[in-house]
Amino acid sequence: MKKPRGYIRHKVRYESASALVCIFTSSTSNGEKIAEVSDVWAGEKRKGHATEVMRKICEMADAMGLTLLLSPRSEDLVYGPTQDKLESWYESFGFIMFADNPKSMARKPIKGSDGDN
Repeated sequence: MKKPRGYIRHKVRYESASALVCIFTSSTSNGEKIAEVSDVWAGEKRKGHATEVMRKICEMADAMGLTLLLSPRSEDLVYGPTQDKLESWYESFGFIMFADNPKSMARKPIKGSDGDN
C-alpha cells in the first residue's frame, strides 16, 4: 500500500501506555493535516497512563494544527472499559462521533491562548 503524501509515524509513550499516531496531509483541496490515532494501550490500568498519552497527542495536534481521527474499540472486555465508557473517555479530549460513520471519531485542533493556531 502506498503511503499518503507527507506520511509520518510517531509512537507516543508514557509509563506503561503508548499509542501510534500517523500524520499525513489529506488529498482535499485545502490540504488539511490529519493524524490517525491507533493502538492506544496501557499495561497498567486506571493509573492515568493512557490519559497522559492522549493529553500529549492532543497537545501535539493543537500545536501542529492537526485534525485527529480514531476508531474507538473496546477490545479488552475483561479489564478494559466498555465501548460506551471508551467513547466517553475520548469525548473528554474533545473527540466527537462522525454523523455519517458512528464507528469513527474526530477532534479538530484547538487554538491555544498563545495565538499560534
